[in-house]
Amino acid sequence: MLTLRVQERKQQENKRIEEAEDRITEAEEQIQQTGEVLIELLKRQTQLKSKITDQEGRSRRDNIRIYGVPENSENGSSTIEFIEKLLKDGLDLDPSTELHIQRAHRALAPKPKDNARPRSIVVKFLRFKTKKDILGKVWRKGGLTWNNTRIT
Repeated sequence: MLTLRVQERKQQENKRIEEAEDRITEAEEQIQQTGEVLIELLKRQTQLKSKITDQEGRSRRDNIRIYGVPENSENGSSTIEFIEKLLKDGLDLDPSTELHIQRAHRALAPKPKDNARPRSIVVKFLRFKTKKDILGKVWRKGGLTWNNTRIT
C-alpha cells in the first residue's frame, strides 16, 4: 500500500513536471516569436523613419527663407500678399506675374524684442521652378532691399 502511494505521488510529480516543461517550452517559443516580431517592427520603423525624412526634405525643396524683413512690415495684409508685393517690387517683376505662393509665414519662434533681429519668413512656392527663378533673379541683381533694409 505504501509503495502504491509512493508510485502514485511519483506519477503525479512526473505529470506536473511534464506540464511545467510543456509550459516552459511554449513560453520560450512565444518569447522567440516575440523577439522576431520585434526585430521586424524595428526594421519597419527604421524604413518608415527614412521615408518620412525623405518626404520632409522633398516638401522643403520649394521653400525659401527670407531674412531681414522687419517685424510687422505686413501692415495687416496677409504674409502671402506682402511677400508677392516685396518680390515683385524688389525684383522689378511684371505685376501680372504669378508667383504661385502656396504658404508664407514668420518662423515659429517667439516674437523678438524691438531691438532684436526679426524672425525669418518661410515661403513655400507651388512650383520648384518659380522658386529657382526668384532665387536666380535675386542673385543676378546682387540682393534685395526694401525700405532701405537689406533682405537676404
